Amino acid sequence: KVTFARVTSSNLGPAGRSDTNYDPPWFYNEGGSLWSLGIYGLSAMIYMLGVPKKISSFEGIAIPEREILYGPVKGKKIKVTAPDNVVAMLDFGDGAYGLYDGSYSVATPPKYEFEIHGTKGSLLIGGFGGPESVIYVNLAKEEKMVGPHDDCHLKWNLSMGVEETIFAIQEKRSPLTSVHFAYAVMTTIEAMAVSNREKRHVT
Repeated sequence: KVTFARVTSSNLGPAGRSDTNYDPPWFYNEGGSLWSLGIYGLSAMIYMLGVPKKISSFEGIAIPEREILYGPVKGKKIKVTAPDNVVAMLDFGDGAYGLYDGSYSVATPPKYEFEIHGTKGSLLIGGFGGPESVIYVNLAKEEKMVGPHDDCHLKWNLSMGVEETIFAIQEKRSPLTSVHFAYAVMTTIEAMAVSNREKRHVT
C-alpha cells in the first residue's frame, strides 16, 4: 500500500539553465513554474496514485526580478509576473498523502525527483531511464536498481506523446494517457489555484 509520496519539479527555470538557447521571459510571465515545468511531476504523481481527494496549495512569486544566466541574452533582467514558487499537499484518501513542489526558485534540486513510500519499502526515481533511474529500498534498507533496461533516456523527446496518440489510433486502442487523464491533471491544477486564492482545502 502506498502511504506517502513526494514529487519535486523544481529548479531555476530556463533563466538558470546552461542549455537555454533562447530568450525565456514567457516562462516567468504567461507561463509560470507550475504550467511549464511542474506539470511533469504533478502528472506523474496523478498517473501513479490517482486523482487526489483533497488539496491545499500555496503559489507565489519568490524572485520578482530574474537575471538570465546563460544563452544569447545572458545578463538580461526580466520582471516576474507569474507564480515561480508552487507547493501543494495532497490527500489521496485512506491515509495516503503527497507533497508536491513545482518551483523556479530552487538552485540545487534533489537527486530523486519522485519518491513513493509504502508498506514494503520505497521507490526513489530520478533521471531519464536505465536501471539506476529507479531504486527500490526495502524495509531492511537494502537497495536494488529496478529501472527499465532501455534507452528511452537517450531517445526521449516532446513529440513522443503525439506519436503515442497516433499509434493508439492506428492500432485501435486507448492511448497511454487519455483525455480523461489530462482532465484529471487540469482539475487538480485548478483546485490548487482555488486553494491558494481562497486560502482553504479544496475537495
